[in-house]
Amino acid sequence: MLNVRRKSFIRTIKAHKWTSFVTIFGFAVGLAAALLLLIFIQHELSYDRQWPNADRIYRLNTAVMENNSQVEYSISLRQAYTELPGMVPGIEAATQLYRTLNPEINFDNRRFRNLKIFYADSTFFRVFHMHAVAGDPMQALQAPDALVLNQSTAKKLFGDANPIGQNVTVSEYVLPDKKQVFRVSAVVSDLPKTTHFNFDALLPMRANAYMDWLGGLEFFTYYTLKKNAPVKMTLENIDKAYSRLGEEWAKSNGTSYSPKAKLIPLRDIYLHSQARYELGNTGDPRMIRIFAMLTGLILLIAIANFVNLFLVQGNRRSLETGIRKTLGATRLQLVRHFMKESFLFTAVSFIIALYVVSMLVTPFGNLVRRPLSMGALLQPDFFLVMIGLFLLTALLAGAYPAWYLSRQRPVQVLKGTGSKGKQKQRLRKGIVLAQFAICMLLLTNLLVLQKQVTYMNSMPLGFDARNVVSYQNLSPQLQKSFPLIKNDLQHYPDIKAVTGAHSRPGKGASGQSIKCFGKPDDSRISIREVRVQPDYLKTYDMQLMAGRGFDASRPTDRNAVVLNEAAVRELGLTEPIGSQIVMFNDPMEVIGVVRDYHYASLRDPIKPEIFTYYRDQIFNISIRINTSEPHKTIAEINRVFAKYDAGYAPDYVFLQDAFIAMYGGEYRLIQLVSAGSILAIILTILGLASITAITIQQRTKEIGIRKTIGASSQEIVRMLVSSEIKRLLVTTVLSGLLALWTIQKWLE
Repeated sequence: MLNVRRKSFIRTIKAHKWTSFVTIFGFAVGLAAALLLLIFIQHELSYDRQWPNADRIYRLNTAVMENNSQVEYSISLRQAYTELPGMVPGIEAATQLYRTLNPEINFDNRRFRNLKIFYADSTFFRVFHMHAVAGDPMQALQAPDALVLNQSTAKKLFGDANPIGQNVTVSEYVLPDKKQVFRVSAVVSDLPKTTHFNFDALLPMRANAYMDWLGGLEFFTYYTLKKNAPVKMTLENIDKAYSRLGEEWAKSNGTSYSPKAKLIPLRDIYLHSQARYELGNTGDPRMIRIFAMLTGLILLIAIANFVNLFLVQGNRRSLETGIRKTLGATRLQLVRHFMKESFLFTAVSFIIALYVVSMLVTPFGNLVRRPLSMGALLQPDFFLVMIGLFLLTALLAGAYPAWYLSRQRPVQVLKGTGSKGKQKQRLRKGIVLAQFAICMLLLTNLLVLQKQVTYMNSMPLGFDARNVVSYQNLSPQLQKSFPLIKNDLQHYPDIKAVTGAHSRPGKGASGQSIKCFGKPDDSRISIREVRVQPDYLKTYDMQLMAGRGFDASRPTDRNAVVLNEAAVRELGLTEPIGSQIVMFNDPMEVIGVVRDYHYASLRDPIKPEIFTYYRDQIFNISIRINTSEPHKTIAEINRVFAKYDAGYAPDYVFLQDAFIAMYGGEYRLIQLVSAGSILAIILTILGLASITAITIQQRTKEIGIRKTIGASSQEIVRMLVSSEIKRLLVTTVLSGLLALWTIQKWLE
């Protein structure tokens, strides 16, 4: 029986080669593209699902009013851990994290950098239950010199040796001279990639060497609620308690604002958190919505082609149906025959699609910067979706020949006097118009996306990011040797300017508040502080609107500041040069005003920023070079760095590349949407061309008669297209309006 079905299936394909090719491969390609997009969507929606108590974990974000608008931060006060849990009965466990700044681990005369290390409270593993590879995590952070490693880091440091009890030295570049010895107390499994934070090592919070400095918003706070606690009431109580603590903190610190609680479920952090200073990369719900819409459109077009080609082939197979009924086939047998054939076509398409996905899932994952794999298809929810999609496609494609053709009388079919299938024609025309509307919608949006790319490429940043190389993750030796390094580098003719700072454009800054000298505290505005060295403005080619930059030969510049235009506007300064502002206690003189520049994404508004020179924090060194031989210049720079720290592994980035990478998400999104749109358009054109060819073939006799009685080619073409022109015009207008709406939402 199976052999008979196989022969019948092969015979159908041979009889209609082109139609079968478009039906199977067109649907397979569209399905493969949709599955790849669905794998990405599934990955984005799977963050923080691995924690057994994830539904009871919340993070405390902090909302404050800054410059007449509410800003949300992912960090909170230390009191949110030390005091708040005792004030709210519904909290089962609490913990805080504090991230270290570019730490370095030394073991056996080897230096390990670029590690993610956090200070954590001893209750961390009561909130986040992790599998222990060695040691007891519940007790691991009790001792002040304890150190918890993940499995990969333990392997990197100690190889196959037992890590428990091993001593390592840890230092940070904020306190380069302070080195602490820690003992490995536990090793835990690596966190999955689908976690909103990750770590290589954890240190006890009480070992934090600068804990006394951290009196403000500094810590990432997590709460686990009790199983039977009323969630809404508990969250409200946390909100009230934190507001009370925030008011006390604001009063004792003389600030003009008090922090408010913004609690977010653990599983919502990756996609839905709007807070600043996140622990890791965050997702984009907009991308999920766009990919979901694109997936739906591609699937709709692919299924429409698949179903429509079966509909068009219906008339071709009327004779076959009549012969089968004449030979004694019952209607039920014909229904089974056509449905099995539909299921076979669908199955072959699915097999090809899965093979294409297996070949492309890794390159696609590299493109979207996600570790995607075929394993997602085996997830229960995903598997059910695929089964549903398979059944839906097979049933839709087989429904017409199975039920419509099988009910016709053999004599009428053999005589060619059967039903003309007006309902079938309306259905086919409706599908064609829907495909055309989708094609027009995608084409319009594709043109807008290309305009968006052009705009992003031409948008001025406000400074010159070209030919600037920035060295980061500096060792303590390099930080202390910055004046000597700068002096050596300035002797090279290919080096135009050198500066140091605790940050650079495209990176974060220190959050502060300032006011004009003599004004009340409630006039303070929030501001970004960048601690810089002389020649900072020169190195980045920032434009001074008034005044000057910092000068190392003027000792008074240590108590001076440079503001951007946004800060001048917020402070209401009409004559900024010579004005005095207060950031901490003593007044500081404004010596310069720099033109506003985009220090972050083009999406973000430019906010007040202040450059200071009162503290030497050399966390990165930036160098403007000539473009003639950049690799040669880089080699010279590396030799100078090696002179002061032979063990430093050069870690640098070209600033222009860094800013391009900042918009990498946008570029990749535009590329993927463009590729998906082009694929959908090609599938639409392929399907419409096939249907048109079949329709013309079915009307060959009519065309021949019309030509015999004198119709010209132009009249025949007009006859073939005139009935569709009005429908296509209406469809074009409607799809244009829909395109305008989607474009407006995209730009928002």
